[in-house]
Amino acid sequence: MTPVSPRRPLVAASWMAAAAVAALIWSAVSPHSYAVLTHHPWWSGHSAWTLQVVATEGLMTVFFLAIGLELSREIAGGHRRHFGAPVLAALGGMAGAGLMAWGVGGIT
Repeated sequence: MTPVSPRRPLVAASWMAAAAVAALIWSAVSPHSYAVLTHHPWWSGHSAWTLQVVATEGLMTVFFLAIGLELSREIAGGHRRHFGAPVLAALGGMAGAGLMAWGVGGIT
């Protein structure tokens, strides 16, 4: 098995950060067009899926799955002193999502 290049995750993280910054700028410059795109029902069926639903439910599920897998890998490998970062990432993901939802009025 070939080792994973440390550059690959850095490139992926850079693209994700650039996309997040672009979305923040777009939502600040033109909130109406951003809301139209994120609240438009893209998939039909018994429930309409919007980009907002996909991001909050789907991507958060994948995020916490990755955190859980990383924790299990660290614990199974005997590296218990290295599992602080995944735990902090999980707590930050939960707190960050909750604070953002509370800030925009999603939680009362």
